[in-house]
Amino acid sequence: RGYLNFRGKQNLGNIFIMFSPFFSSLAYLLFILFIWSLFFFFSFVYYNKQCSKLNNAFDFNVATIDEKDWFLRLDMCKKFLDLT
Repeated sequence: RGYLNFRGKQNLGNIFIMFSPFFSSLAYLLFILFIWSLFFFFSFVYYNKQCSKLNNAFDFNVATIDEKDWFLRLDMCKKFLDLT
């Protein structure tokens, strides 16, 4: 499962759960972030490593993101989409 958390990095009360198939590519991941950010101003991605099967490129866990304050920002998504 992938967790898209809107409106706040730590606020687990506003969670949108995406069921399988999970993000199959970086382009899809960034596209979803970009679209949701249009409605919610910004988006954060939390990925529970134990709940999904992903490629190594996406193999990170929630604890690591929280500890290092590591999240994907909308400007990164927009830059990627502009290049594709």
